[in-house]
Amino acid sequence: MPSSRHLQLTAGQERQWTLSRHGFGGQVATDLEQAAAQHMGLHAARLLTPFVTLYARNESFVPEHLQQALATQGHLIKLRCMRRTLHILTPEDAVVAHVATLPQRQGAYLAELRRRGLSAGAWKRHRATVLEVLTVGPAEYRALVATVSKAYRVRGGSKVAKELAVLAVKSLWEDGALSAVNESTSMHHEVKVFLRAEHHRPDTELVNPPLSYQDAIRRLILRYFECYGPATFRDFVWWSGVRMSDARAALDTCLPLLTSVRLESHDSTMYLRAGDEDSLRRTPEISPTHTALTAYEDPSLKGYHESRRRYVADDAYDSLFNSIGEARGSVLVGGSVAAIWTWDRRHGRVDVDVVRQLSERSRNDIADVTAGAAQFLRLHAVEG
Repeated sequence: MPSSRHLQLTAGQERQWTLSRHGFGGQVATDLEQAAAQHMGLHAARLLTPFVTLYARNESFVPEHLQQALATQGHLIKLRCMRRTLHILTPEDAVVAHVATLPQRQGAYLAELRRRGLSAGAWKRHRATVLEVLTVGPAEYRALVATVSKAYRVRGGSKVAKELAVLAVKSLWEDGALSAVNESTSMHHEVKVFLRAEHHRPDTELVNPPLSYQDAIRRLILRYFECYGPATFRDFVWWSGVRMSDARAALDTCLPLLTSVRLESHDSTMYLRAGDEDSLRRTPEISPTHTALTAYEDPSLKGYHESRRRYVADDAYDSLFNSIGEARGSVLVGGSVAAIWTWDRRHGRVDVDVVRQLSERSRNDIADVTAGAAQFLRLHAVEG
């Protein structure tokens, strides 16, 4: 069992450790798989988020490399998992995340089936038709839905048939039977194409995975604290969407592999992978001029909830997080939020709002990093 004493850390040590671990001026990923693994998945609910996340950590990042990694023969997988949101993961992490979060996603689509009053039998027939259509090859999403919705006559006509087709595709994707790829050449647009998972990743088994639900949660907890520690148990529950009771049971079995941590700025007990304790203990305070740009819904901010106030002042909290808790793009100075930035696609510019007092040097640094982000975002930019 872990020691009853807690590793005591300052906020400056924690921010230096975490940002370095996430590739900001420290352990910069040498390839996209390593970058995805550093965060246990790159958040991808918005099209631009993973591109900006990677650029912010490595200015030499080329958007085409991520597009290729997510293509039909690519080595990364985009799937809905933690909190039923899209993430880009390595194949190994994808299996863990998929199995640990499958009940919450299956529950959602079954609830949708009942809420809409759709026939379970008709839905199953539409699922079978989706798989049959995709046997011959990939299909663009709208064309796939149109084809499947015409396969059967259903009570309620074409409107209900389309609802059944949409839910059939969605549920098969959630179950892991389908893969989705984006065939657009622009990081600003999406052309979603579905294919059978065995045609995309024959070596990654999501439908009949090699681990149980309980084992997957244990692995997810250990990966979470490896990537995001120091963090709290409630941080993990919020980030993952796993039921509290299931997560608590898994945490109890993982405690021998974790070290408990206390931050001077936070009351709750935090956890860290035990093997990282010595390295973290030796971590210096973050430089007050350290400057880092984060993407909208950047994993370095999105990875926390209970303890998220540690990197933003109270009077800037609502500027950083919108009404549904999404993290806006920001610039961190000295490890805490100093400015909020937004991409104005129509005018091809980045707008910046400084949210705390800063030195002239830091203001210039913010101007530099946001100007660089604007130049990056103009790549493949289109109107509309």
